[in-house]
Amino acid sequence: MKKVVVTGYGAIACNGNDTDTFWKAIMNGKDGYTDSHKFLDEKFPFKLCGLIKGFEPEKYLQSEEIAALDRAAQLGLVAASMAIQKSELDLNSVDKRRVSVVMGTTCGTNLAVEIKDFVNNWYTDKKQVDTDNYTQYNHSSIPNAISRKFGFKGASYLLGTACASGNHSIGEGMDLIQLGEADVVVCGGAEALNLLPHLGFNAMRSLATTKCAPFDKNRDGIVIGEGSGVLVLESEEHAKARGAKIYACLKGWSANCDAENITSPITDGTRCAQLIESCLENAQVSKDEIDYISLHGTGTPKNDEAEANAIHLSFKENALRPHVSSIKSMIGHTFGAAGAIEGVISVLAIKEQKLPPQINLSTVQEGLELNFVTETNKNASVNNVLSLSFGFGGCNIATLFSNYN
Repeated sequence: MKKVVVTGYGAIACNGNDTDTFWKAIMNGKDGYTDSHKFLDEKFPFKLCGLIKGFEPEKYLQSEEIAALDRAAQLGLVAASMAIQKSELDLNSVDKRRVSVVMGTTCGTNLAVEIKDFVNNWYTDKKQVDTDNYTQYNHSSIPNAISRKFGFKGASYLLGTACASGNHSIGEGMDLIQLGEADVVVCGGAEALNLLPHLGFNAMRSLATTKCAPFDKNRDGIVIGEGSGVLVLESEEHAKARGAKIYACLKGWSANCDAENITSPITDGTRCAQLIESCLENAQVSKDEIDYISLHGTGTPKNDEAEANAIHLSFKENALRPHVSSIKSMIGHTFGAAGAIEGVISVLAIKEQKLPPQINLSTVQEGLELNFVTETNKNASVNNVLSLSFGFGGCNIATLFSNYN
């Protein structure tokens, strides 16, 4: 099988409008939460959120691209531009028929629907919508915008496996390369802040009131954020032939489902443990070689319980050996972008040999004890990173990144 490597990465979140700023904020334990009423309409009923402030898409996009795209697609295209720039991919010489794009999202372009009032305009006597911005309603515009901007002619599609979508896209990208369908895959996830998930999580009483505190005894739910993470994957052969800098190796991935309940994982951790076992087997990496686990860690009771139980079931007496943390404590839950942003973090942890901290963890809930990196970043030997994602509907994804050297 072809070896798959990472040659580029890009990320934007509420605590950083470019990859370097984002990484520094994460490593300094700085969150990006804001009082949304400083930036959104006063009628927006939820104040605490991970809104990106001062977003300037014009630094990367043309005015006509901005006008044609919903905010989620803009975020995805900006992160992809960062990743492609980082990869130093020569767009004039690369065979664009062999470059694919796979992106994930949960809500997609719902923000365009809300802003343009699509439903009310259609189900009234007007029977019309703003046709000048029709492309903004199209969820597939997220990957298609990337393909169009850079002229890529390989597969270009969107995954909608809820909060596992971003990580799922990375796994799909690996498969496209190993199947010989592509030499390069631009993959990740994008999500914009909008009202629908706020209303849904509020109805379930799952929104945090003051902060996101995964695994803490006093945690009370999630903070919803927005952002995008994108990786450039290549076959090792293609990367070496063009003299690319290689930042990590994507060793393997796995997927399964625990769809007994649309909103709740199986809390005993059995399905997630099986996911971990399968991913390690696919990657041919042993448990005692895992240095860091990038947790899904939402701050909701059942998710945190299922994840901690899974790690204990899988790693058994060595469950406290790998370091772990959840960056959602700093950027909130970015849904379809979450696993992709955490993929960028996984690659950077290997590149920089540093582990990101988890903030807001004062007292770990009894039974959820793990080897948390808390409050400050940690220098460490980071050779293998396991990244976990879980989505509504039961979709579970694990990816495993390794030090190429």
